[in-house]
Amino acid sequence: MKGDQEYRSYITESFDHWARLYDPFLSFFRLKGLRRATVEMSGARLGARVLDVCTGTGDVALEFAKRCDDVTGIDLSAEMLAIARRKDREGRVRFLQMDATKLDFADKGFDVSTISFGLHDMPLEVRGEVLQEMARVTRKRIVIVDYNPPPNRLLRVIYIAIVSLWESKYFPDFARSDFEGLLARCGLRVEREKTAWLGFVRICVCRLDKEARGTSIVKADIANAPAIYELASHYSGATQEWAQERINDLISDSQGHYVLVAKQLDSTVGYAIARFAWGKMHVWDIAVKEDVRRRGIGRKMMSQMIDHAKSRRLSEVYLEVCASNTPAVRMHERLSFKIRFRMPGMYNGEDGLAMYLPLPQEGKEG
Repeated sequence: MKGDQEYRSYITESFDHWARLYDPFLSFFRLKGLRRATVEMSGARLGARVLDVCTGTGDVALEFAKRCDDVTGIDLSAEMLAIARRKDREGRVRFLQMDATKLDFADKGFDVSTISFGLHDMPLEVRGEVLQEMARVTRKRIVIVDYNPPPNRLLRVIYIAIVSLWESKYFPDFARSDFEGLLARCGLRVEREKTAWLGFVRICVCRLDKEARGTSIVKADIANAPAIYELASHYSGATQEWAQERINDLISDSQGHYVLVAKQLDSTVGYAIARFAWGKMHVWDIAVKEDVRRRGIGRKMMSQMIDHAKSRRLSEVYLEVCASNTPAVRMHERLSFKIRFRMPGMYNGEDGLAMYLPLPQEGKEG
């Protein structure tokens, strides 16, 4: 897709351009202790297979190689990888140029995978795809090292303004997003966490959440349209009927609409459809296959909808739901949605509820 191509071109060109200055710049931040802590918290031992995603100039991979015999580092930037290979004089690490959203490795082929200061350089959808791929190829633990924005709104605005001086254009959205929600949508549960740099950086050690295992939430593409149409014909809660041609159009119109699917292995078990209008997101429809309900899939899709609305700096997410659909009403209330008004007879004679979620606007100050 056009947005994905733009991201990859932007990141590859940026890091290829700054590769020679990258290590001298990082030397100001004294990261050796952080790298050692990453390896220690991972629990990796001598025989462990380790994957370092977004390895850059290879420092984290090389730190792992002091303890483990089988370490692989992957990155999009050829220039960064060239520096990593020069630093690896003993050939302890296998460095590969690879897209982290399409890891060319077998399922559960690594004991530990790690990503250090990589997620903040990605748009929201790419972050999810990368973590889901890491979950696919990892047996035991996933270690994530990245910025830890302060919860206080004013401090977060200042934090974003300062860090944005040297970070990529994707950092502000990362800093405002729901990091814990992202992990949950990717089926990950935080096992251990440690902060560094006065709390402004965190190391998260994650495991696969057994209840969420096998479920991923991804942005829909045209290939998903038939499955969405099939689910909609049985489970749609919308007041309109969806034609497959209409679904194709909505998926293609990424500027005006946002469509998600929930996947389990090769099966589509849910979908969500929203449109953008007047600076707001209107969630038209969200549905989950009956035999996989009550597993948090609908909530994960809605959480990703909310995160996407925040990334677009929208002011509100709103929707309509049948008043008698108690599980759906409660799910939205748990996500802090409020009832705006009641709509008599909207759903085949049953009342509907108009619900809304105002979104924080502190990011506009940064």
